Amino acid sequence: MPFAESMMSTLRSNNAIKLDKSKRFRKTLGGYDKQRKTEYNFPKATPQQLEMIKYKLKRENQIL
Repeated sequence: MPFAESMMSTLRSNNAIKLDKSKRFRKTLGGYDKQRKTEYNFPKATPQQLEMIKYKLKRENQIL
């Protein structure tokens, strides 16, 4: 059964080559810190602004 043996060796070598994604994602943005919470300063939207946004989106969808 040389075919099965070669297939198994190929799978083992491919598994060894794969990237360790857990380590790679831990390094992004200095790591994940549960204590640090990002705060966003979003402006408050008035009901008229929301209606205008809704109207513009409906118009864009109709055009598309």
